[in-house]
Amino acid sequence: MLPAGLPAPAVRWTGLAKYSFVGGNNDPDQVPVDGLLDALSAVLKREGKTLATYGLAHGPQAIAPCANSSPPN
Repeated sequence: MLPAGLPAPAVRWTGLAKYSFVGGNNDPDQVPVDGLLDALSAVLKREGKTLATYGLAHGPQAIAPCANSSPPN
């Protein structure tokens, strides 16, 4: 059914390696959940009404207030 000369099939996936540098391997205790919630809440309060507007009413490149501000210390 298959033509001769095909490469060998890929080996069956057996799960992630002990040390994998593909994707995120975050330490769950180090994720700043409270800070992320505060940031999300602030942006939703400020930009929430424009979420359904293409480009968030700021244009296709970025949300202008975020692009023009410095990250918090």
